[in-house]
Formats: sequence, structure tokens, C-alpha cells
Amino acid sequence: WLLDDAASSMDSSLLTIAAFHSVEASQDGGLVAKKPNGDVPGGWSALRSDAFAALKEELQAAGVKVVPVVQRTAWTDGTRKRAVNLLSKKKNRTALVERIVQFVKARGVDGVNLDFEPIPANVAEQYVMLVRELRAAFDEVDPELHLSVDVVPGLENYDLAALTADDAADLVVIMGYGYSTRDSGVARSTAPLEGGAGSNLSGSVAAALEQTGGDGGGLMLALPWYGYSWPTQNAAPGSTVRSGDKVGNPATAIYKDAIRGAVKGGREYDEEQASAWTAYADKSCSSCPATWRQVWYDDPDSFSAKIGYALDQGLAGVGMWAPGMDGAREEMWWALRNQLQPRLDEDPPNGSPALDPE
Repeated sequence: WLLDDAASSMDSSLLTIAAFHSVEASQDGGLVAKKPNGDVPGGWSALRSDAFAALKEELQAAGVKVVPVVQRTAWTDGTRKRAVNLLSKKKNRTALVERIVQFVKARGVDGVNLDFEPIPANVAEQYVMLVRELRAAFDEVDPELHLSVDVVPGLENYDLAALTADDAADLVVIMGYGYSTRDSGVARSTAPLEGGAGSNLSGSVAAALEQTGGDGGGLMLALPWYGYSWPTQNAAPGSTVRSGDKVGNPATAIYKDAIRGAVKGGREYDEEQASAWTAYADKSCSSCPATWRQVWYDDPDSFSAKIGYALDQGLAGVGMWAPGMDGAREEMWWALRNQLQPRLDEDPPNGSPALDPE
């Protein structure tokens, strides 16, 4: 997603899979290398760049699997129609499977991640068919090729039991963000652990585990390295979002930018949502009145809490959306390291010496 920034900040010793976003799947089963107007999509161009080739080589040498993301969205009427056309027709699914296999072999990558979101209800079964067909095709080439699928946090129309079966995906990635967006009416975490008006990470994970019979070994929780910034009515947490020409627009706040706001307004922490936040007075223009602006984001404390939760639930691991949003700062990687590779220093003077009174 952020190729250059990610390349300068990723700690390969903490990674098992690096998924590059993304290549679009067309409705007839192709991979979109050129738009109708002749433009080359950014993801396609980046995957063919020297920068990607260098990063791929570096990560693979460190034992990290590098997989491109193959994406098919269905959020609008037009994209939904294309998703239905792709999934409902066997010839189109077969064409996509063949094209992906060719692409994987030609580019020297280690498999793919499928980011189909959301899944229209009338093709939910056909989506499982696509995943199984791709797994079978990968097995013929190399059973070690990786196949993972992304699911929206509400899990709508994803059959997780089927998708995590032996003949399907290696991992189901729960995209644990988007519980609030720029359009939300109140300021809150985009990935609340608890609370959050009833929609939160713990609810998504519980629902996923229910589908898989309590087995989290095929599930991974992706966590955000971004949040949102809103103009609000006041500085109280969860304040109503304001709107109007002179109060400024809601905006995405990636980690490296969010902490600048926290320096300005003072960092606060919501224990229930496990989220950092800040509020400060701001002007959207020199002649505009001052208004409160709230920024909710994940920092090392909240990220660590959510990693711990995912591991406690028996999930296979966690992911980050997205490396590079950290701006080459190290603290988020240290939070990950401290959860995955905890160390106890037992050497003096940090040990626990017993004092002999005699």
C-alpha cells in the first residue's frame, strides 16, 4: 500500500507474510493491467517496479512470504454487479484461477491474498467455490503456496467454516477496522476492543470463533495503524461530530500524523475501547472560528492490548494495516515484538536478588 515507506520501516524478523495491495480482478476473470482509458493502475505498476522487486527479494531472503492482494470490491451498484458476474459464472472463476496461477509463477511470489469485500449474498457459495478452486490449483503447482482471504468485520456472507477448511484458505483475515469512519456521527475508535456502540473487535472475533467451532487457528486479526480526525461539538470523548463549511472536514489520520495531534492536545486513553485519543482547538482557515477537533487512533498501548487479546483468543496471529503508516517510527514494532517475543532480563542489576540479613 505504501511501498517506499514500508520498505524503510518493516521489521522482517516479526513478519511471516507481507501482502502487497493490490491488483484488481475483472468481472471476466482477468487481472486489470490497464483501465479502459489506458491508465495503468497504481498497484499493477508498483508490482512491476524495481522497488517491489528489491523488497520482495529482501523479505523472501528473511523467510517472509510475499503475496500480492487480488481485490474485487462490491460496495457500489456497479462494482457489485461486476463481483456477481465474476463469482456466479464458472468460466469466469476458472479464468481468474488460471490467471492468478500464471501471475504467481511469472512474478516469483509466494501465493495470493484475496480481498473480496463485501460478498453479495447471492454469490456467497460461489465465493467459497472460487477459494477451493484456487487452493486446488495452487496444490498442483506447489502446496506451500499461500492463500488467505480477507473478511469485513461484520462477517456478512462469509462462510468461515468452509473458508478455513483444509481444502480452502490457509488464513481468514478479519479486517479489524472500519467500525467508525470519516462519516461517523460521533468521535470514537475505528477499532474498539469493547464498547463502541455495540460494534467492536471482541464481537467480531467471538462471531468468527462461533462459526469455526471455537478454533482460531485459521483466523488472523488485522489491526489499524490509522484512525480518524473529526471536528466535534466539544472536547469530551465521544462528542458529536460537527459539520459545516467553516469547521473543516473529517479526515483519515495515519499513526505518524495522529501522534502529532496528541503532542498538541495531550494524549488520552479510553480503556474500554483500548484506544488513544486527543482533542485540541483548531481552525480550518485563518478567518474560520476555532472548533474542537478529536483524533482517535491506535498507539503502542492500544495496539499491544489488541495483540494480546487476539493471542489470548487462540488466533493464529495479527496483521497491520499498514506498514509505512508508522513513518519509520519504531514504537509500534516494539509493541509487536514485546507481545510476540517477550524477554525477561535476569542478569544483575535487573534480576530479583534475595537479601540475606546475616
